[in-house]
Amino acid sequence: MSESTYTVKEFATMTGVTERTLRYYDRIELLKPSKYSEKGHRLYVMDDIEKIQKILTLKYLGYSLSEIQDNLIENSNHHLHETLKLQKEMLLKKREEIDIVIRTISKAESLVQNKDIDNQLLLTIIHSIQHENTQKKYFEKHLSKKLVDQAFLENRPEEERIEIEQQFVQLLADYQEFQLKGYKPSNAQVQELTQKLFIQIEEIFTPEMVNELEGLQDETEGLLQFSFIPQAVQSFIEESVRVFEKNHNCEGLLKGFENSKSLGEQV
Repeated sequence: MSESTYTVKEFATMTGVTERTLRYYDRIELLKPSKYSEKGHRLYVMDDIEKIQKILTLKYLGYSLSEIQDNLIENSNHHLHETLKLQKEMLLKKREEIDIVIRTISKAESLVQNKDIDNQLLLTIIHSIQHENTQKKYFEKHLSKKLVDQAFLENRPEEERIEIEQQFVQLLADYQEFQLKGYKPSNAQVQELTQKLFIQIEEIFTPEMVNELEGLQDETEGLLQFSFIPQAVQSFIEESVRVFEKNHNCEGLLKGFENSKSLGEQV
């Protein structure tokens, strides 16, 4: 009794794979038909069903076609067990990375609150959130836990922390708006905004914290000076702060502003 054969269309219907996919698998020699008709048409047999099921299962597990072709199809069960273990580890890592990105986007959305924020500022916020844990771990090696908790608002209730972060985002957006409109740093509205910034930073960066950060300044100069804030906006804020400090005969706000950028949580 001759072995049953199936055309591309029949095999596609049986396996749930498109005819186009079967032709592609044939072309890359991942799954070649076992037979051909007298007219050269592809014909598949029952053994090919087992092969396509294996391919589909491995694709479901996240393997690329090249990995299936080069490492799995013809290898031993022992090798498959090992590669499945590695694939699981890879997928777990990938899931963790996806979860981190989702959390980052969610936090950025909560800070922006559906406001019409400039794309560059939105990237600034995402960049800050993205590197928050890395910066926190670095500072934990060099600074007291009390300082790190204060700087990253860990000692605050969740709602209060979000509110403070939202206020900083709004301050930054307002500074950019004034800068784009051509306001001078000495403008009364800009200086009023700077006073709000002064209050926000002083609430977080106590004199004790500033002194401890000054001791770290030389060692971390490159890290502390890095900022994703648009340069024009950053310069505008710094000049506004200088005017404010001169008018009010006070110092330390500019340093607090720089420290807040370096710690990745505030402006």
